[in-house]
Amino acid sequence: MDIVRQDKKLLFLYRGICFILLFYILYSLFLNFAFSDFAITYDVIFIQSFLCVGMLFVILLGKKLEIKSCFILIFLYQCLATFVLRELFYIFYNNPFGYGPMDSVTYHELGIAIKDMSLQKATSYLAESYNYDDYGFPLILRWAYKFFDSGKAGLNSVLVLNAIVVVFSSLFLYKLGLFFMKVSYAKLLMLLWGTQPYIVYLAPRGIKENFFLFCIMGAMYFCCLFQQKKTLWTFFLFIAFSVSTILFRMPIFYMLIFSFFLSWAIRIPSIQKNLLLFSLVGVMIICVSFRILVDYIGGDEQGMLFLDTFLSNRLSTFNDQSTAMGINIISGLIGPIPDIIGPVYKNNYFLYNFTVFFKICISGFFLVGSYYIIRNKEYKYFALLFYILMHTIMLVAVFWTMDTRYQLPQLPFVMLIALYGYSQISKYKLTHTFFFSGYALLVVTLIFFFNYRYISSI
Repeated sequence: MDIVRQDKKLLFLYRGICFILLFYILYSLFLNFAFSDFAITYDVIFIQSFLCVGMLFVILLGKKLEIKSCFILIFLYQCLATFVLRELFYIFYNNPFGYGPMDSVTYHELGIAIKDMSLQKATSYLAESYNYDDYGFPLILRWAYKFFDSGKAGLNSVLVLNAIVVVFSSLFLYKLGLFFMKVSYAKLLMLLWGTQPYIVYLAPRGIKENFFLFCIMGAMYFCCLFQQKKTLWTFFLFIAFSVSTILFRMPIFYMLIFSFFLSWAIRIPSIQKNLLLFSLVGVMIICVSFRILVDYIGGDEQGMLFLDTFLSNRLSTFNDQSTAMGINIISGLIGPIPDIIGPVYKNNYFLYNFTVFFKICISGFFLVGSYYIIRNKEYKYFALLFYILMHTIMLVAVFWTMDTRYQLPQLPFVMLIALYGYSQISKYKLTHTFFFSGYALLVVTLIFFFNYRYISSI
């Protein structure tokens, strides 16, 4: 009977993913036809549809395959989808990096500039104008361009490298999932990650995130593995993966290290007896740390600059700072909130909107999962929770909650905890139905009114 019940839960999950995909497409079409003045362009609709249909196909096919075959499937899909996207970028935007490339061009030019240099000279060259967290991706491009030149062959070799690191990231997430859930759920988690439209979109876009995420997910996997197998090799790998994040985004290194030690501290009996006090002190320390960080990058003046950028670039017609701060906090908890319609200059946001929509749909289950982890004192999850908490506080502090690129480093772990939340709440049929319906209605309403700001500005 338990097996049948588990199968029904898993079947409901797969159907739920399909429903989210189809609902997103239909809801987007409805808003775009209803408010044609702010409709997204045909190229965006085509690329989004391609990515969503590809995700749906791979998940439904992967459901029937063995685990090893799923990794091969993810690799083949990543290669095929990214090569197709690269060609679509040439057709629609007349360049290899897509709509409005900025960081992509900078990284590409840096890769060309250092491709014939030694590693020491390349790092010295980067040090003249860039911080440590800008070293990682140009050095990867240096290697690719050195062997395959910086033309089309070099660009395509980076797509294959992207596919490889996405497969290994999916492997880390799958193995991480096995610590907390059944194989069938971990498999779904891996398929969801390996086919996420934004993950696919990032590769031909020519930015660093997939390599960066590989380092984060490797670090978190070995962090959790060390809690079960306390070997020097596991600890070394955790440190190595954590240190590698310095080459992509410096604050993440500190979050990983703090998460590691906090997840051990929480197991001390005296701390367990005063868990609430420990949590409050921990949150205060984190907040003070990020206050120091904001001071370091410019203090209140820089904070207001972030707020102004948040208002002008992401909220557009919302000019009230109180409203902006409220949306910033909501986005930190369950967002970002997707822009489904809007001016043409937002095309770059529209192109990866499904991942944004997916994140807001599962965030309710993530919050439920977090509640049950704390209530049930599931200490094995605490490293993930500490990391997500610190990352969220940072995003809220600097008004980056609406930028999917900055939300991405926590998404795989949000997905994992959301699956745990689903497994807990699905034990109570009435509560599960009420929560699922109520949260779905909240999300649809929130997205509608968030996008309605464009219509109300006419």
